[in-house]
Amino acid sequence: MHLLYIIILSLTLLSYLYIFLKDFHKDKKDMLIIFIHFFEFFLVISLILQSL
Repeated sequence: MHLLYIIILSLTLLSYLYIFLKDFHKDKKDMLIIFIHFFEFFLVISLILQSL
């Protein structure tokens, strides 16, 4: 079960990195939205690590 969480989190992080790198040169006003997504992602990681 925990392995599934790790796989999902890894895929989520990769998708966020892809979006971040893809949109970085295109539009800078989306940086705040991307930052919020990263914050949510790390919040989810911390909650899951606490539940392990």
